[in-house]
Amino acid sequence: MKYHSSILEEEKWSIDIDLCADFNAILWHRLKNMGYTPSSAKHSATEYFKVKKLQIPQKKRQACYSKEFSCPSGYEAALSEFQSRVENGSDLTAFMTTRRVNPNFNDLLLNDWNIHHFHLTRRFHPNGLAKRSDYELFVYFTDTTAYFLQVYRHQKKHLFASQDLVRILHDNWPELISNRKLNDVLSLYPHAPSDEEYDCLRKAHVLTMVEVKPGTVYFPLGGGYASDGSSTDAVRLSDHWHNLLKRIEIEMVSKPKELISAIKTICENDEQAADVSFKLIAVSGQELLLFEERNSIVMQFFLNTDRPARLCRPADLYPSDI
Repeated sequence: MKYHSSILEEEKWSIDIDLCADFNAILWHRLKNMGYTPSSAKHSATEYFKVKKLQIPQKKRQACYSKEFSCPSGYEAALSEFQSRVENGSDLTAFMTTRRVNPNFNDLLLNDWNIHHFHLTRRFHPNGLAKRSDYELFVYFTDTTAYFLQVYRHQKKHLFASQDLVRILHDNWPELISNRKLNDVLSLYPHAPSDEEYDCLRKAHVLTMVEVKPGTVYFPLGGGYASDGSSTDAVRLSDHWHNLLKRIEIEMVSKPKELISAIKTICENDEQAADVSFKLIAVSGQELLLFEERNSIVMQFFLNTDRPARLCRPADLYPSDI
C-alpha cells in the first residue's frame, strides 16, 4: 500500500509499505522450505501456525504411562521402539497420519484436546512412513515428558472422540490440565454428551466441553477449533501477528515527516529519501527487520521490550571485522 502527502502539503513524500503481505510471503517460503505446498500466500500465516501446532519439537523426553495403559499382545516391540524414539528425541513424524502433508489439514483431536495419535507399528513404507496399523497410540506431550495415555483398536467406534482420554489425564495427571478446568460447574445440561454425540459435534466443528465426572468439567485442552475446523491457536497467532504488523505500519505512516527526516540524516540523497519503500525481510519472536529499498536502510523493531525502533545502515547492523 502506498501512502503519500496531500496536494496541500509543501513537502512531498511517499511511503510504500505492506507489512502483512510481506509477512504472509515470508511464511509462504517457510512452508515451502519445510516441504509443504501452501494453498495461497493469503492464507499462509494460518497454515504455517497450523503446521507448527502439528509438529512435535525434537527433544529428549521422559516417558510416563497411565495406570490404565494396556499394550495389546504382539505390539510390545513396537511400543518399546516408539518409546525409545521419544526418549532419544527422534522425529516422530513417520508414525503420524499421512494427511498432515497438507498444510490445511485439521487434526480435530489435537485442536480439541491437545492429544497426538500415532500408528503403533514397526512396518514402514519405502518412503519411511509407518504403514496403517490395527492400533492407535495416544500421547500427551509437554516439553519434558510424553504421557502415554492408552492404545485403542483402529476400528473402535468414535475412536478420536473417546472422552476416556481426558478422564485418563484427569485421573493420572490433573495438574497438566488444571488451567482448563471450569470451576463452580455442577454438570453439563441437560446431560454430558456420549462419545457418539461428541463425535458428531466435533465433526460439525461445534466446541464441546468434557465432563469427566459429575461437577468436573474441562474446556477444550487444545484451545479448540474455528468454524472451519482450524486450530483456534493457529488463527489467534495469525491474527496477533497481522494486528501487530498493521499497528506498526499505521504508526510509521502516522508521522511521515519525522520518519523521512530520520532517514535523511542517514542517507546522502535528500530527494530520494522523501520517497521510501519498506519491506519486511525477517521475523522472530524478538524483533522485526525492515529494509528500506530505495535508500538501503534497515529498520529494527524490538518486540516485548521498551527499546525504541532503530534506523541504520546494514553495515551498522552487521559490522564486519575484515
